[in-house]
Amino acid sequence: MIPYPKRPYSGTQRIVFTKGIIVAYSRMSKSALLEIHIFIDNNSDSVRGQKRVLDDLQLFQSLQKIDASNYTRKVYYKSEYDLDTIANDIIQEAHRLADLRDCYIEVSIFSKELDKSWD
Repeated sequence: MIPYPKRPYSGTQRIVFTKGIIVAYSRMSKSALLEIHIFIDNNSDSVRGQKRVLDDLQLFQSLQKIDASNYTRKVYYKSEYDLDTIANDIIQEAHRLADLRDCYIEVSIFSKELDKSWD
């Protein structure tokens, strides 16, 4: 049996799992606090899915609630491309969850540290 190579673990090292398999080791050297504003509305009067969409988003995306429509999330990234990918994934996941519950959603993400925003 061949032992795995020992790698020093630091707080910025991240192990990525996909279907129970270790895919990659990467060093995430930068962090950013993302402020997320969410507006959600039902598509019709007979639909009641807003609360479930917000609960699912908080659960799946690890969002910290500030008030009724504002959330924060601290993310670690390696490059600006990684940060753009993370922000776009949050937006796509929000739209997917809202669509499953027949809701309309608008998501805007802003980082004060980087002075960057995503819609």
